[in-house]
Amino acid sequence: MTSEMMTPKSGFLSDDSVEFLMNEFQASTSQWQHMNDRADKEIQYYLSLVGLVGTAVGLLFQLGTSVVAALGVFHFFTFVIGVAGVRLLRRIIHLTGQSALFSAQIGMVRRCFVNLDEPLESYVILTTASTDETAHHFTPISKQLSVRLLTVINSFLAAVVVFITPIYFYWYLQDVFLPTVWIVVFVVVGIISIAICVAFLQRQRAMSISRGDKYLSKITDIVQQKLQERLSELIEYE
Repeated sequence: MTSEMMTPKSGFLSDDSVEFLMNEFQASTSQWQHMNDRADKEIQYYLSLVGLVGTAVGLLFQLGTSVVAALGVFHFFTFVIGVAGVRLLRRIIHLTGQSALFSAQIGMVRRCFVNLDEPLESYVILTTASTDETAHHFTPISKQLSVRLLTVINSFLAAVVVFITPIYFYWYLQDVFLPTVWIVVFVVVGIISIAICVAFLQRQRAMSISRGDKYLSKITDIVQQKLQERLSELIEYE
């Protein structure tokens, strides 16, 4: 086992340190790929669920099921898809953050070797951590298309679940109350549904920012801090 370690003075790594960094690089690369694969699978599961629900509701109508029964099934599955959508949104935020973390670690390992052997930088075209820019140009999670689209869908489904509820009462009690009463009821429920949709939209966006964007920002800050500390050590040595 060699005794040489990386310091501002030595400028090189021991064999053990090189082996450690290579293992870290391989493990981080593997985990980065794993996080992306898991995110893809989560989306596939969600789309499969939506497809199954659409097929089931379509079959109920084709089989001549009563409107109320079909509406009840549609109502229930709309709620299920909404819950699944919220779960998917949370998973995307978590997996994207973890993927960014491993991506930053990969960039830091590349930076370590490039710093020790500057000519390597001419041959490394993949992202390398830098003091001038982030380890990766991370797109804020709240601004990613998939997150925005899922946020809108979840909010819309929440509004639909609320709006459908009074239809059952109308179906069985429509002859009990005047049409004017039902008009007022549906107008009020419509306004409430819109308010819930907007509130849910804002709540999910806040979650994307607090749990997603801030986490990416924290990763960037850590990378910058470590690189600045290393740069300060080199300047102090010189």
